[in-house]
Amino acid sequence: MLFSFHSEGWGLGSRPNAPAGNMSRVFFRRAGFTLIELLVVIAIIGVLVGLLLPAVQQAREAARRVSCNNNLKQIGIALHNYNDTYKNFPPHGIGHQTNRAWAWGALLLPFMEEVSTFESLNIDTSNPDSTDPSDAANANAIRTVINGYICPSDLTPTFSNSIWYNSRTGQDGSKSNYVGANHHAAPQNPIYQSARNHVAPSGVFIYEGTDPSGNVYRARRMRDLTDGSSSTIAVGERREKGANGGRGGRDAGVWFGIWAPQHFRDQAYSTLGTGLMKINQGTGWNFCQSFSSYHPNGSQFVFMDGSTHFINDSIEHRTGGSVDSTFEALLSINDGQPVGSY
Repeated sequence: MLFSFHSEGWGLGSRPNAPAGNMSRVFFRRAGFTLIELLVVIAIIGVLVGLLLPAVQQAREAARRVSCNNNLKQIGIALHNYNDTYKNFPPHGIGHQTNRAWAWGALLLPFMEEVSTFESLNIDTSNPDSTDPSDAANANAIRTVINGYICPSDLTPTFSNSIWYNSRTGQDGSKSNYVGANHHAAPQNPIYQSARNHVAPSGVFIYEGTDPSGNVYRARRMRDLTDGSSSTIAVGERREKGANGGRGGRDAGVWFGIWAPQHFRDQAYSTLGTGLMKINQGTGWNFCQSFSSYHPNGSQFVFMDGSTHFINDSIEHRTGGSVDSTFEALLSINDGQPVGSY
């Protein structure tokens, strides 16, 4: 016979002269990872995540920056549509000389595809003193979130008591990260300043009216931009730092109104930016009168020709006094100086 069968011979699933169950022990010994192998795999995954996470964050910021840029483009288009309709650009505020007034962001709403929101504000442009943003009838309307006025990179609360207007009125109006260019140095509103201290704003956004000396100020027209629309900033960014900002924060603005326009600084806290400080620099009250953003190394702006530009925070900027630096020249509508590279 070719095969003979013995109790100690070959059995199914065994090998000659191998003790029964030996293969089972070998099988279980080879199943799964050892602890060392598992730790090595975890370490490799950790390294890969560490390498990929910054790239993911950069991609997210790039997308947010593009969205912010688009917001500014839409604001630029709205400014020109407003000008086509009224033959001037919006003033930075209208209404009460004391307490609250309507801001340029509210006036621009019909040209930002926000007609229903504008109509809900009860603004009487022929008699703006008849209502103000803090009226009880406007309590819900001023909480309307206008996505076109919020930079996606600013993840601070949309409704915050660290915003100046909200903290002064006790109302949580919706914030805005976009403020209008008012002056190359400290903010100016000569209409409500003393006769000995009035200074004509050098920027695009100006309060309409007559100052104590009888000088009349009108909203800007295209012909006023003697430096050229491509060399003049219209609107730029300002971020909110929250509780780490000035006295309780108060950094970002609001789109709908101004607290106490007769105070030249209060108007800036709500709706305006200036060249008082360099981009992304300054602390306390100075920071919330200037331009800033959460984009690394600079901030975005829309110019009066509708073009958008990212301006690095290292741009030439000598604060205070006359227009004698590149950034100050960009904020001024008629300084007559050539603009350097930026």
